[in-house]
Amino acid sequence: PEFIRPGMYESSKEISAAAYRLSQLLSTRNADGEEVQKFMKISSDLGDSRASRELSFEQVRNAAHPKDLARKIQSQLNRLGFKAGAVDGVFGQKSFDALQAFECIHRLPVSGVPTDDILQTMKAKKKRLLSREALKEKFFKGISNLEIDCVRGALQLGVSPNARKHRGGPIGSVYKYAKRLPSDDEGLGLRYQITKFLID
Repeated sequence: PEFIRPGMYESSKEISAAAYRLSQLLSTRNADGEEVQKFMKISSDLGDSRASRELSFEQVRNAAHPKDLARKIQSQLNRLGFKAGAVDGVFGQKSFDALQAFECIHRLPVSGVPTDDILQTMKAKKKRLLSREALKEKFFKGISNLEIDCVRGALQLGVSPNARKHRGGPIGSVYKYAKRLPSDDEGLGLRYQITKFLID
């Protein structure tokens, strides 16, 4: 293969993927947190959804949210069928994932931030507001867009991981996405996560 000097990339997608990989490598070596965050931000700014998601979780985890608000949101998420875990007021990974799944399924801006506005939106939703067919559509749209939160949410709300829309079923669809064109590295990571959800 032709040698490419370090720093020579063909697109911003490649730069984004390289910055994400570098942040992962630095974090496993217990590097300075600011250095890790710097490369994670570069990756996020260039469109890597994995980096954006990890940065969002860090911000939510480090922010001081009222425990009462967090508990109410966890309770509402569980009531609506999203698996937020214990209603303990601690907004950890499980609660964050459930909130992002709720936002994605209901086509709200996906942030995972517990706010009074999102609580009011949840209170207005009924448990079976979406028909099975609408949920199945969101499931397959989530797969084609490589939106892990929509896929997770649809599965939590009862969509069968063996649902059929295209030949090859959901796992076959994971490898034929067309709506999003991430870097090869990001695409591989997202496909792996979605496939793992389906198998689990």
